[in-house]
Amino acid sequence: MSYTYFTIIEQEKLEAYFILNFSCRKIANLMGRHYSTIARGLQRNKDNYNSIIAQNNYDKKRKATLGKTKLSRDITIIIEEKLQCTWSLEQIANIVLHKKNKL
Repeated sequence: MSYTYFTIIEQEKLEAYFILNFSCRKIANLMGRHYSTIARGLQRNKDNYNSIIAQNNYDKKRKATLGKTKLSRDITIIIEEKLQCTWSLEQIANIVLHKKNKL
């Protein structure tokens, strides 16, 4: 089974249940999640659970794991110009590959 992180709505529910001092198991039952998922979420944001801070932390970590783009500003401009001129994707790909080989 794959792991999915909390949505912003789930983050807010978790914060509300945390404020109400519900146990991890009770929160898990209410949210339809495994209790260990809830415990990990609360553990990651230990002191005072805040849904906005938790989501921002997740976004930062997620962004750090993503690879960097291989598109430069020059190539992006070329692609946009050729698309406006109704070039086919194959034509654009050939010119982009040719340009990359020159760099």
